[in-house]
Amino acid sequence: MIERIYTSKILIDNKYYTVATAMYDKDILQITHRITSYVFILILVTCIIIIILFSIVVNKLTSPFKLILKGVRNFSQKKYDQTIQIDTKDEFQYLAQEMNNMAQTLKQLDIKEKNSMKIIHTI
Repeated sequence: MIERIYTSKILIDNKYYTVATAMYDKDILQITHRITSYVFILILVTCIIIIILFSIVVNKLTSPFKLILKGVRNFSQKKYDQTIQIDTKDEFQYLAQEMNNMAQTLKQLDIKEKNSMKIIHTI
């Protein structure tokens, strides 16, 4: 085994001291391998955390879209009583409220149309 000597200067109380450290190549390789393993594990854990956070954020951003889309499908099938419930205190909530208002208006128009059709058929 080859022994290597490393030196460094340290400043203590305005005096420089030289510190020498002797290490074998085997020890250096073990330390390097250990550091590499720790860095790899740290990178892996960081990637997993980023993926989890990314999916949480994406789900939080897309859930109002999914609820609005479900509401639109219900309205297109004339299921006007199934309202869109979104509590985000932003534009999505405003859009859902307006879509619910629109559904109520469509429901009233649908009722008027059915009544008109009954009257026409009785004539």
